[in-house]
Amino acid sequence: MASQVLGTNPSTVRENAALVDLSTVPILHSKTVAYKIADGVTRKNVGKEKDAIGAHLFKPGATIELTYSLPASATTAELVIGHGPLGKFPQCFITILLDDQTLVGRYNPPRSGDGKVIRFEKWDLTRYLARTGLRDGRRTFRLFVMNNGAAGSRDDYALSSVELYYRTEE
Repeated sequence: MASQVLGTNPSTVRENAALVDLSTVPILHSKTVAYKIADGVTRKNVGKEKDAIGAHLFKPGATIELTYSLPASATTAELVIGHGPLGKFPQCFITILLDDQTLVGRYNPPRSGDGKVIRFEKWDLTRYLARTGLRDGRRTFRLFVMNNGAAGSRDDYALSSVELYYRTEE
């Protein structure tokens, strides 16, 4: 059963996704998102052999910039990131910005105790979505993810997917 947004007609609400799969080479992505990735970022399988998953590894200071172009009718959004820290040090600090709005700053992604490097975390972006700009009838914004060396990060950061789920009202 489809969920409803309060105050809307369920027949006019559409579920959508803009996906970036960093587990492969080349990186696969939805046509509603473009990306720029820092030089020196490499792909590797991470985790214990039976649970290994492909990811791109970001050294401290490395970044990925994702530019989204969604319909102006986008009403809600949720970000799901498959990621995790690597290395021998206990520090990996990431920063995530949506345009000039900080989603997380000097955030230490959780480590898994069961040998899995990649964990999936989600953030509700609905309140940020309303502040994004409209260009040519599209809601256009930039999502910026950095392994923040300036904030003290010493571990590599593994990123396997960036998924943006959003609803539009037609």
